[in-house]
Amino acid sequence: MPIGDYFTVAEAADVLGVKPVSIHSAIKRGALTAEKKGPRLVVIGRDELDRYVREHKGGQGWDKRKAPDYTPSKMAEWAKDYRRRQAIRGPGEKPTIAQATEG
Repeated sequence: MPIGDYFTVAEAADVLGVKPVSIHSAIKRGALTAEKKGPRLVVIGRDELDRYVREHKGGQGWDKRKAPDYTPSKMAEWAKDYRRRQAIRGPGEKPTIAQATEG
């Protein structure tokens, strides 16, 4: 439950539907402003959380990838291909020369 007009990191994460580490990351990179109220208590104001949602939420992630004009990056394509190869080969197995040259 929010304390007045403030949310803890865990509460803010629940509101945004992300993990607390994502909130800490946003604070660290300066995208979200927080106040330290004690040695271990970090709080985020309601207005700041609303601003963050307006400016940052929905600009990335699944909604962006579902957009009709979305083109994945080369790294995303590589990762998708890598996961496909891992699924075929199985975890912990060494690739054969034939498997390594497929593609």
